[in-house]
Amino acid sequence: VFLAMLTTSFIEKSLRKELLSSIAVFVVFNLVYGLKGGIDNAAHIGGLISGLIIGYCYYPGLIKPLDSKIKYGTLAALLVISVVLSISALKTLPNEASPYEMTMQRFIGNEKAALAVLNDGGYQTQEKVISGLKTGIRNWKANIKLINDMENTELSDVVMKRNTLLKEYCQVRLKYYELMLHEQIEGSSDADVANMDSCNIAIGKIVTEINALGSTSN
Repeated sequence: VFLAMLTTSFIEKSLRKELLSSIAVFVVFNLVYGLKGGIDNAAHIGGLISGLIIGYCYYPGLIKPLDSKIKYGTLAALLVISVVLSISALKTLPNEASPYEMTMQRFIGNEKAALAVLNDGGYQTQEKVISGLKTGIRNWKANIKLINDMENTELSDVVMKRNTLLKEYCQVRLKYYELMLHEQIEGSSDADVANMDSCNIAIGKIVTEINALGSTSN
């Protein structure tokens, strides 16, 4: 901002030249230093440009401090410039989901594919049911691996707790599908039915915990 003022007639000419030369050296040094490897020069350049813009916007108000139209016009102009620059910056940013979000999208896709065999109703042939259960088993195992792969990722406590519950959910689902597959191939038994009932109860409890965790994190 002050550099912008030094390029106008707001400051006395002789003083302006002296200050401008010393500040110019400082500005050039910072820009050159920013070219070194490992240093992001974008902040230096962005700060310089925005400072010049703000300085020039304030200049009319400094010349005529009692003119309210200029004062409010300057504020409005700065607001418009800020909004335009912010929108432009957002448009240039890559529209990429975070690694965690991408993993969760894969998790949801696997879950949807795994549950297809249960959602297709009771009008499937035994062959299709067995095939669907085997597909589901692969998907539940894939989801368990997805959660395991995130164990060393830096996540919030809430997300880590949710991941623990999601892993338990997949493990119980996997057990349920293995029991169903055994029932389809070998025939039903009282033990299998009891174990499947236990799995359904456990799944309900875990889903309730996950939903409660989601509501408390909002």
